[in-house]
Amino acid sequence: MKYILKLLTIFIPMVIFSPFVQAAQNVADYATSWQESEMSRARLVSSVNGTRGLREVVLGFHIQMSQGWKTYWRSPGDSGIAPVLKWEGSENLKSVEILWPQPEVFDLYGFSTRGYKKEIVFPLRIKLANPGKKIQVKLDITYGVCAEICIPLRQNFTLELPADDATASTSAALIEAFKERVPQPFGKASIVTQLSLTQISENTLRANLNSDVVFQKPVLIFESDDGDYFDIAEVKISPNGKQAEFFIKADLVKRSKKLKGRTITVTVIDRDRSAAGNVKVQ
Repeated sequence: MKYILKLLTIFIPMVIFSPFVQAAQNVADYATSWQESEMSRARLVSSVNGTRGLREVVLGFHIQMSQGWKTYWRSPGDSGIAPVLKWEGSENLKSVEILWPQPEVFDLYGFSTRGYKKEIVFPLRIKLANPGKKIQVKLDITYGVCAEICIPLRQNFTLELPADDATASTSAALIEAFKERVPQPFGKASIVTQLSLTQISENTLRANLNSDVVFQKPVLIFESDDGDYFDIAEVKISPNGKQAEFFIKADLVKRSKKLKGRTITVTVIDRDRSAAGNVKVQ
């Protein structure tokens, strides 16, 4: 099955491992120093210079790739390495929500992957355990950078924000620009006002999409149990371009678990527009 091939394409390059390095903080900008390699460089940045009066702060994990290299979205596709973020040792951190900007879809040698070239910022919504107090964020992250091969990088960053006025930092506009690229929920996004999933055979789904705008070249990404594979078999666009019908073949790891009744995360991408949501199969 195709998900077995996916595991093989990831496993072989994972013998290459980057060193575990601590990044120092640039206090003036409330950002860590860059950690650099031939493939990429990365840092942790903040949108504010202090926490006074705040229950939540927004940070960003910022990666710039060298020419020809890319990194991956949370669901990388047929190959690639999804980012894994850990926060052990952080102080005054209650919870973290990772926001995932719209990825590009790359097709190569019959494999489809999702990720980013050149530059990406993953916005991080940090809730404070004690609002308004200083916070120290410790990030241990593993992510892949890929060209012909995939190289996993493991890096460690520490960023501290004092209990000072929460003025905008030099990175605020950069983080906001990538927040705006995060797919909007179905119904709120004009690209998808409604989406339904219906099981029409044992391993086949039909997705019906309604839009307020004309579809150009819509792409659907399905996320379910790890290892499940969904292949778009057919796409039909209505004459007015505002309805789309997809037929999807499902290759499931847990074959005893039926399609009907499952909740599947669906992301719709159409050029520079996107929407996402959890949809229950009818």
